[in-house]
Formats: sequence, structure tokens, C-alpha cells
Amino acid sequence: MSAICKSLQIDMYFADYKVTIGPRIGQKTPDLVCMTIAGNLRIVGEIKVPWVKEHDIAAALEDVFPRKMSHLFGQIAQYMKLANLRYGFLTTYEQTVFSRQIVLNGRWVLQYSEPIKGSTASKDPLNGNYEDRVSVRKCFLYLIQLAGTNHVGGNPLPMAQWVRESPV
Repeated sequence: MSAICKSLQIDMYFADYKVTIGPRIGQKTPDLVCMTIAGNLRIVGEIKVPWVKEHDIAAALEDVFPRKMSHLFGQIAQYMKLANLRYGFLTTYEQTVFSRQIVLNGRWVLQYSEPIKGSTASKDPLNGNYEDRVSVRKCFLYLIQLAGTNHVGGNPLPMAQWVRESPV
């Protein structure tokens, strides 16, 4: 994706969090970030291994018990809040979910996409439906473009109201 951004003259690339110039998010360390060439953080990402059953994103989203979903999304939601960023992502490489924190009906919420399979190839939409027709790369490019124009989260909630603290 960094090469694609460079070829499109987009001032962003993917990197290790440790090379960013800020904001610092305490002792927490996201697995992957998207940052400007100057080192400014724009998107935080968390990578989970696909062979652990609890990391099956699609299954967690389908589960009627929100605990699995909270466990998966809590860490990325915490990173987004601590860094004051609007956008984040969670991936196992086999599945990727994109998230944003916004105000909806007067409440701060974490919205997330449907899981995008790593094997999905881009195709034209079918009757306006993009499901299973957009690649992870296209989704990342769109996310990068969004973060390039409005990356600030602005969530004023105390952390205890946003996520439940647990060891990561």
C-alpha cells in the first residue's frame, strides 16, 4: 500500500508505530500504523493471527454474545481513543475490518465494516452492491483518503466509558 500511495502522490505510508512522531498512546503499541511522510499518525491497526479461533472476525460479529466482539474490537478502540484518531483497522490477513469512531444520534459509537476477505478480488458493483466485490487494497486506499482529510477522533468520553480496561 505504501508504494500505491507514493505512485498516487498521497502523503501516507504504512509503518511501525515506533517511527511516528506522535501522538504517543502511553505504553500501548499498535501493530501497524498509517502515517504521513513527516511521521504524523493517521490510522492505527491491530493484527491478529488467523489460526486462533477467537480471532475469527466474521464469527465474532455473528455471535449473539457481544463478548467476543468486545474482546476483538476493544484493543483497536482503545488505540483509536488514546491517539485521538477517527480510523482504525483489525486484520488477520484472511479477514480485515475497518472502523471509525463517530457521533451517531448524539452518542459516540465505534462503527465497523463487514469483514473483507483477503482473497476478495475487486469487481464492478452488482446493482449498487459492493459486498464481496471490493478488495482489501481498495478498502485501505479509501480509508487512507478519508484519514487524509479528517483523521481526528475528538471523542471526549472518559476511557472507562469507551472501553473496559483489560490487559493486552
